[in-house]
Amino acid sequence: MSVSIEKIGRRHYIRAGYQHKAALKAAGCKWDADRCCWWTGKADTAAALVAKLSATVEAAPEHQTEILASDAREIIGRGTYRGRNCYVLGRIVSRARSAYDHDEIAPVKTRDGARIKLTSRDGARIWWAPTEEVSVDKRYQRLTSIQSLRDYAQQARDNGGFVPRRGVDYCGHACPVDGHTCTADRPCHDCQ
Repeated sequence: MSVSIEKIGRRHYIRAGYQHKAALKAAGCKWDADRCCWWTGKADTAAALVAKLSATVEAAPEHQTEILASDAREIIGRGTYRGRNCYVLGRIVSRARSAYDHDEIAPVKTRDGARIKLTSRDGARIWWAPTEEVSVDKRYQRLTSIQSLRDYAQQARDNGGFVPRRGVDYCGHACPVDGHTCTADRPCHDCQ
């Protein structure tokens, strides 16, 4: 948003975005609720503020790219968009009712379902894409993070492709649900 000044009577109205509120208050400007604008009675203060705030607006990037933190648990699956690999972002729709169930998760979509939220494989960029142009290649049971996917891949490389679920070794005790012995081929419910 550009910064401008308008003189009405003895007041100098400064039109600026909300991000400039602290600077305007610090300079002694007052808020006019009827005009939804900041004002000051001093012409030199108004001119200096407009020059200062205009310089910061021009120096700021036009569009800041949204990024995904590597430990943010928002990934629901792996997909392809326009021939490139990406992650599909998701959200929890309903919570699990017991310890053996999983939360119900779904992709983040617009209200009409026309667009779906994606992120690059490194989380450096988040964007919305048309749903019909995205193919979801793999869905995860739980929301996961980029860091946990990296850890999983590293553990698989270290163990020759085998990764115990949730990073625990299979315990070998009787399963509390159906009584079978926990093994790598058939883990118990505690190790799943």
